[in-house]
Amino acid sequence: MAPAEAYGIWGRDAEDATGFLLGSGPARHLLGQVDDETQEHARQKLTGILRSHESDGAVRLRTGAWLVTANRPS
Repeated sequence: MAPAEAYGIWGRDAEDATGFLLGSGPARHLLGQVDDETQEHARQKLTGILRSHESDGAVRLRTGAWLVTANRPS
């Protein structure tokens, strides 16, 4: 087992990536528990942060995973 890192594409631009990240999984659940004003504040804040990751028509963020290899016994 070894750590692996790569850049993943999360959207076409900061707004697209924000929509994806806040529209699924834990973020969607958490946003469902707050009022509209707080949701909009979170959306604007995340969009601003993601702007610095826009490049060549995509938002790229570094992701990590574990690379697991195995050998099948003969």
